[in-house]
Amino acid sequence: MVVVKDKGDSYLDRYSDDNNVFYGIVEADLSDSTLLTVGHSYNANHVKGSMSGALPLHYTDGSMTDYPVSTSTATDWAFRDTDRNSSFIELKQGLSKNWSLHAQYSRNKIAMDSDLFYTYGTPDKDTEVGLLGYAYGYNMDEKQDIADIFLTGSIDAFGRKHELIVGYNYAQIELFGLSLYNYTDGYPVLDGDWADGSTAAMAFPDYDAFTTGHKDEQEHNSVYFATRVNLLDNFSILLGARHMKITQEGYNYGVVNESETEETVPYAGVVYDFSDNLSAYGSYSEVFTPQNFIGRDYKSIGVAQGSNTELGIKYAFDDKLSSASFAMFRSKLDNLAEFGEVIDGVNIYDGVTYDTEGLELELIGAVTNSLNISAGATYLFILKTTVVRLFVLIFLVKR
Repeated sequence: MVVVKDKGDSYLDRYSDDNNVFYGIVEADLSDSTLLTVGHSYNANHVKGSMSGALPLHYTDGSMTDYPVSTSTATDWAFRDTDRNSSFIELKQGLSKNWSLHAQYSRNKIAMDSDLFYTYGTPDKDTEVGLLGYAYGYNMDEKQDIADIFLTGSIDAFGRKHELIVGYNYAQIELFGLSLYNYTDGYPVLDGDWADGSTAAMAFPDYDAFTTGHKDEQEHNSVYFATRVNLLDNFSILLGARHMKITQEGYNYGVVNESETEETVPYAGVVYDFSDNLSAYGSYSEVFTPQNFIGRDYKSIGVAQGSNTELGIKYAFDDKLSSASFAMFRSKLDNLAEFGEVIDGVNIYDGVTYDTEGLELELIGAVTNSLNISAGATYLFILKTTVVRLFVLIFLVKR
């Protein structure tokens, strides 16, 4: 069991947060072949002085702004509260020496309540006058019920042992969000003392949930399998597929939204071991990902679809306590949600296509008995635009 309380202020003016965390897990051997696991986690994050947007970058004369690092656009009444509850239960039943049955169920609930103040515009350098404010609130409740049952084990065939997993997954998702506005007083012209955060709080009048909110109810049903076929002592083929059916209904800011999609997503890969320490691999997988983001027609932006291909080589050393890998990859995604703009307090997304190629180098493992290292570098080429991900180096010291 873990309990954490963390409360404090920030270098930002008027910002403070209060975090409360609980996590507990219990395991029980119901028999020699049956294991029951139950767990629950709670995370409450309450923030005062929460910012929405950013500081102005330049003045009306074109010169750059240079505010103190503590400057915030948040008012003294702005807040963002988020509560998360997650519970799960898992039953593992051994059926034989090589086979076991797993059943899992989880429920996740998220509740968020916020009143925020968005500041935008370009101020005058001498008076700081010229910014506009935009007050709004947003409340959200989400519930996810997920069940998964799968059978896993190994099969002896053609003189070798092969691995197999077969399962069924069910998910029900309910999401309700409500945007609150004040069309009379909620868009004030700010004085030059806007950084004091003293703009008066706004009252939000009665609302119509259908026109100023969104409701999304989804049901996911999927069956899947994955197998590793060992053709040789040093050569394996990995095959898998998932068949999904997703139904969705609800509304988004006055527009009814209903859809039903069904798709089979395959996966294939190969692994060749040159030695106990050196392996080469390749994989191909397709992508089918539902998205809850709202498009410019105020309907769900729909499903992101695409494919991923990867070829790589991996070397293990220091008795396999460390490893180095190099990979080439290509990923193509269609209709991937990308943030566009805020319209009447609603985050609007565009469905874009990404065709990405890249190289990745990674080093993970123990350098000494007291030092672990994780380091990597990635080079990306995206649609005629070159993007280089900065080298990331992380040291993890054992105590």
